[in-house]
Amino acid sequence: MFGQYFNIDESAFSIAPNPKYLYLSKQHEEALAHLIYGVTRKGGFVCLTGDIGTGKTTICRCMFEQLPENTDIAFVINPNFSPKELLASICDELQISYSSFQPGIKEYVKRLNEYLIDAHSKGRSTVLVIDEAQNLSIEALEHVRALTNLETNDQKLLQIILIGQPELRVLLAKPELEQVNQRITARFHIGPMSLNETNHYINHRLSVAGAKQKIFSVANIKQIFRLSNGVPRRINILCDRVLLGAYTIRKSKISSDIINQSAQEVFGEAPAYSSMLPKALAASVSILLISGLAIFAYQNYIFDKPVLMSSLNVLSEKNIQLTPRDNEVDLSAPNEQKTKVDVNIKPEKLAPNLEISQTKKVNLVAVDSVVQQNKSKKEKPERNKKEINEKKASYKVNYVDNHEEKTKKQVKVIANVAPTSVVEDAIELSLIETKSKLGSIKDGLHFTEYGKAYQQLFRLWAIDYSSTNVSPCEHAFKNQLHCFNGKGSIKKVIDLNRPVLLKSKVDHYKPGYLVMVSIEGEYAVVIEKGDYKLIPMSEIVENWSGEFEMLWRPLHAGISYIKPGQEGAAITSLDKKLANLQGRNIMKPNPLVYSQDLVNQVRAFQIANNLPSDGVVGPVTQMFFNQGNANTPYLVK
Repeated sequence: MFGQYFNIDESAFSIAPNPKYLYLSKQHEEALAHLIYGVTRKGGFVCLTGDIGTGKTTICRCMFEQLPENTDIAFVINPNFSPKELLASICDELQISYSSFQPGIKEYVKRLNEYLIDAHSKGRSTVLVIDEAQNLSIEALEHVRALTNLETNDQKLLQIILIGQPELRVLLAKPELEQVNQRITARFHIGPMSLNETNHYINHRLSVAGAKQKIFSVANIKQIFRLSNGVPRRINILCDRVLLGAYTIRKSKISSDIINQSAQEVFGEAPAYSSMLPKALAASVSILLISGLAIFAYQNYIFDKPVLMSSLNVLSEKNIQLTPRDNEVDLSAPNEQKTKVDVNIKPEKLAPNLEISQTKKVNLVAVDSVVQQNKSKKEKPERNKKEINEKKASYKVNYVDNHEEKTKKQVKVIANVAPTSVVEDAIELSLIETKSKLGSIKDGLHFTEYGKAYQQLFRLWAIDYSSTNVSPCEHAFKNQLHCFNGKGSIKKVIDLNRPVLLKSKVDHYKPGYLVMVSIEGEYAVVIEKGDYKLIPMSEIVENWSGEFEMLWRPLHAGISYIKPGQEGAAITSLDKKLANLQGRNIMKPNPLVYSQDLVNQVRAFQIANNLPSDGVVGPVTQMFFNQGNANTPYLVK
């Protein structure tokens, strides 16, 4: 019918889960990675929830295609069963035989346990997926939980994925299911798509269906988004009926009336959005406010008409607007960025070279309290000296006088990473002399030249360095470290969590640099002229250009990037790190190829840590892997 009229495949907006039309939005991608992560960790339960039609089952079927070949799957749909019927259904899915004469729960459980032990001995994994799990009874869920009691020293023999509507979260929160709730190792909730995602979703399906020209305008997509609430299934149903309606009246251009009429036909309700809605809302609010003001005036025997009318003048139709969704972007003005950006950090300073920033929006909210100190610096009274001195005293200073101690013992590590012997030597120094070395908080920041700054940075890694012999990055490579250069906010620096070299905002004759050793609340410990100073973070942000450099240790010496399909000993190091993080055994034999199984584990880790989920193990991902290593200095302990 309309397929030939619009020159597309008529199944473009079918509600059947056709993999051909699969579109993964940002949150669908994250949901998929959470499922894969939960299953590959072999830890027990994984929970995926979402409203009706948001794509939960589609995500689950997509996961099936990415699981290893040695995985057996039992998929139970709409389990409105008794515990006995549920266990029988699981056995049927796994093709487990049982007595044909009134088998009981005990027999089902016994057969399932025997099957799981046999499968594990053959190197196979078993996954149970229960769709519409909100329909399960508490008793049935308890029997399912009991199946996970079968385990080895390092893994569960049965992985269970619960998929359901939001009511599932309410069910699992009940005190009777506390044991089940505690065994959930990964959970994710899928919400409706945003306006931008709806736009991409519709155009993706039309493109796959063979559309050669644009069928839905920007205004059409906005209207469809509001009528469907961004729910994929509702979008499919509405778009399919809109195309049919346009074909029926032989209209190649989709109008607002066609969309509204189609919505009434398929949803059985008045359009969710109307051009009269803002006016109606404004009128309703105005009437309520007028009534309230009248009552107030009557009660107080004061009915000052000029005052009342001046109050109502602000309630014009133009001043009362519907509030758009936080994630809604005006498609008609794609070049306008409506995200609030802090004025103290220029957009061009946001880190284009930083691995995290390649796919993630810059989030300045976490350091808002730091940056706001700059804006209100003149308004707020200066902290009293007593409070500042107390903060100085609370920071353990491991300063060693270079002149007196240089011939006795060379300092290898300072601040929080100093060896015990060096710390003890430092504590023996005169407290008065140490305090005199600590700079005043009122003094301006003093930046140093590049080579000396790196010399101080290397000391934090217990490495000697002379800038006259070799470049810093060459010296780092010789000592199994790498350099990392980036641009961004203090939030990004804190996320990477390594001592950092900060470039000054103002270059007089040549760039100046400051070494930040650690962060203590709203203050940072920095190195200036060989001394340690406690400086407010706000002052550092004010004088910092946004450029920074730091040292980091790779998983495998000399390897900065590990990409899918790559071969070599670095893959064994990657598997050992993943095994340690997941609490599993390393693979036997040791892997020498970065396989899809390992890629999925890495992507799940990246998503869990808000990193780009590309599966590439670059500098930033490796730094996150190595958080907590004993031989690494950190900004924040």
